[in-house]
Amino acid sequence: MRPGDRIVFAKHVYLPPLAPCYDEYKGHVFKVVAFHYNNTHIELQDEDEEVKVKGYVHREDIRYADDCQVCHGKNGGMKGNENVIDGIIMCDYCSTTHGPRGPRRK
Repeated sequence: MRPGDRIVFAKHVYLPPLAPCYDEYKGHVFKVVAFHYNNTHIELQDEDEEVKVKGYVHREDIRYADDCQVCHGKNGGMKGNENVIDGIIMCDYCSTTHGPRGPRRK
């Protein structure tokens, strides 16, 4: 991980007991700005500059954003697990709603 990398928060930060603290970051993609305290704390900046991250985060609380061309990583897909549908790179979430068959039905 290095400055400029695109990341999202890991899903476990949205569950109790951390949930109320991180809810405002859901659906946002951040960029790594800098490392502090012997690289144990990471400073982040929202790509769209809509949300300000309060304080620093730890590596275990974040992961790389995927390269989805539809949601741009905001749906939380896993990097490296993207699908190519009709020439468009999509995460699993977007491929079920925007893919050639549309949304899945029960």
